Amino acid sequence: MNTIQMLTAMPVEYNIKPQSKPWINWSLIAINILIFLTYAPNDSSMHYVLDNFAMIANEVSHGEKLYTLLTATFLHGGPIHLAGNMYFLFVVGDNIEDVLGHKKYLILYLLCGLGASLISMVAHIGSAIPALGASGAIAGLFGIRGFNREVQHSRLQPDITC
Repeated sequence: MNTIQMLTAMPVEYNIKPQSKPWINWSLIAINILIFLTYAPNDSSMHYVLDNFAMIANEVSHGEKLYTLLTATFLHGGPIHLAGNMYFLFVVGDNIEDVLGHKKYLILYLLCGLGASLISMVAHIGSAIPALGASGAIAGLFGIRGFNREVQHSRLQPDITC
């Protein structure tokens, strides 16, 4: 365990390098940051984005704004929310992309985000509170890392040679 991981209790990846460039993962991180920068500096922009692109369970459960099941996955409520999600995406995403390939990884990420939005909608039916963030998609990636045999027994296992 390195010092940063010990002091922060945050996972730190330092010895598992992907064999291919994780350009989908890097693109997802960049897209999330760019989208955030387009609306975060201005309160009216923030309200517009939340009203039109965050998932509101009450609307989606009535068949309205179904697109928000996906768009909410690319929105964040503040810089700490964004930084935390992008940190974990950076830690886990590159290795999963390396094992699954670029196309499968992108599809998996989007499906995890959609699935998380659907679960959130069902859990909060009737709620008018906007739901947003990449946490569900990233949690899905962690789940794949833990339960998918192809991923679990691949290059994701740390190299413990001295």
